[in-house]
Amino acid sequence: MKTACSALRPAQFSFTWFTALTAGALGHAQETVRDLERPGENYKHLTMNTVDRWRFTGAADEVIRFDVSSSDFDPVIALVKVVEGDRDEVVLADVDDDGSRSHALVRLASAGRYAILVHGPGERGGGNYRLYVERLKSVPMPDVAGMCEGRLDDAGMAHVRFLARKGETVVPHGAGIVEFIDPKGRSRPGWEGCHDIELDGEHYVRVHGAPDAGFRVGVERARLRDLGSDGERADSLAAHGIDEWRFEGRPDEFRRIVLRGERIAMRVIPRDTATGLDERAPL
Repeated sequence: MKTACSALRPAQFSFTWFTALTAGALGHAQETVRDLERPGENYKHLTMNTVDRWRFTGAADEVIRFDVSSSDFDPVIALVKVVEGDRDEVVLADVDDDGSRSHALVRLASAGRYAILVHGPGERGGGNYRLYVERLKSVPMPDVAGMCEGRLDDAGMAHVRFLARKGETVVPHGAGIVEFIDPKGRSRPGWEGCHDIELDGEHYVRVHGAPDAGFRVGVERARLRDLGSDGERADSLAAHGIDEWRFEGRPDEFRRIVLRGERIAMRVIPRDTATGLDERAPL
């Protein structure tokens, strides 16, 4: 019924950069200014109580996926658009995820000069960090029940975007799917190709294959069913389909569930947890 996904390991690229100390857009912090010329990862050192500003020219509808990690300080990231000289227009305010890594993803509304800002909480702190940046083009899924067709780019890649709401379960399907990306830019694991939606917003399916090859990708959404009291239920699944049968349970209650069908998988899990389908132990 579903197929497990494995995350694509992005290629590594280099950066060219230069530094200059200026009055920062975040308060009065000093800045180290760098030019971001190519996507990929870079290891740098953030001077204590300084903001690193990574500048680039972005295109309308371009997707910027970036994250920063550090073992020396709590990394915070933001994205701004540079307007009228040194003035900044906040595109994405400070993102400070739990732990030592922060993730972000933004689809740019317009072309222009942009900057990724890296700093510590309150513009304080410093140390070594790793900044990873991807610059993606994407195509929209025509509708919830449709299929997206197109051709892979020169790198053999395509990204299909679609809207989903928290609490839904979706099943991307099609040849060459290698990654499922949430609205924060995180690569999300799934159970047998099924993914829990944890955030409202645009999600992305990454497809990989031979350059200029055709692709066809769809996204199915789980049909919700009420299992109710004891008794039999009969139904059928379309290809790539998923049914979610819900029922209430109490501590120490015993429930025996039997599934009869060909080439169909089943998992019984607690539903009221924040972790993904693959992280929940079956009951």
